[in-house]
Amino acid sequence: MMFAPLHPTGVMLKWDTKAPEIYREPTRMDECKEWLEDLLRANPEGLKAREVIAMGKEEGFSRDMLYRAQKELRAHIQNTEGHKSPQNRWKWSDQVVEVEEYEDD
Repeated sequence: MMFAPLHPTGVMLKWDTKAPEIYREPTRMDECKEWLEDLLRANPEGLKAREVIAMGKEEGFSRDMLYRAQKELRAHIQNTEGHKSPQNRWKWSDQVVEVEEYEDD
């Protein structure tokens, strides 16, 4: 449902055909993904994975959780040098990029 403006004054209540979504409490993974997105957006030059892991541990996120979050967000997180390069950085992109499939390290 939404309010649509009426001219010259007032609003009209408009209903859409979508069923309301049931609220669910954010999980720890949801919090981790949100934190990771915010961190990478705040650092447009990108960050090395070990830097992200060190900062994430300060926030209470484990290394494994951070890598799972990165994997779930991989359509938005670019590897600047290739995921196995020691110079690689994780960099956020608002454009969905083609996801490269590779075996876990």
